[in-house]
Amino acid sequence: RNTINLDSKKNKMENVLKKVALSLEILGKNYLTGQEYNELVSKSENRELLSYSSLLRKSDNGNYSFIHNNFGEYLAAKKISEYDLETIKEIVTYENLKSKIKPSWVNTLSFVVNKYKKAEIVSWIISCMPEFIVYIETDVISIEKRKKILRILLNEYNSKRLWLPYNISTNNLIS
Repeated sequence: RNTINLDSKKNKMENVLKKVALSLEILGKNYLTGQEYNELVSKSENRELLSYSSLLRKSDNGNYSFIHNNFGEYLAAKKISEYDLETIKEIVTYENLKSKIKPSWVNTLSFVVNKYKKAEIVSWIISCMPEFIVYIETDVISIEKRKKILRILLNEYNSKRLWLPYNISTNNLIS
């Protein structure tokens, strides 16, 4: 393939990559088959443009994936942050249980929260999943609020006579 001037096509490339990333997150997959990729990126000029991206690769078996899941999660976060809270809830929660965030969305939502710092989204996520506090940077939530959430979590787990899950560190909750 020949080289092209990508400066003028940067926004288009990013938009198509965000579409692919969000689709992968919604599907709960980390790759698209060749057929799925061609259906999703239906315009040949967009497929040509993505062939110059170093973030998306085609494997020997014809599947398409990001070179690392973090790139896909970050791009999906950029895309989902364009939506209002109600739309985000529709995407990241279970169909019949809108107060329960799907675990597969935690990394993507951590990018949304830490990059865009939208108070409305942070409050909603914490109300659904207080444990999410471990993923939130200290400049997004004050130490006082972190301590309050920690007390609530500890009291809840204590009342149920449960241990904190293995992936929750009290150091992360308050530091």
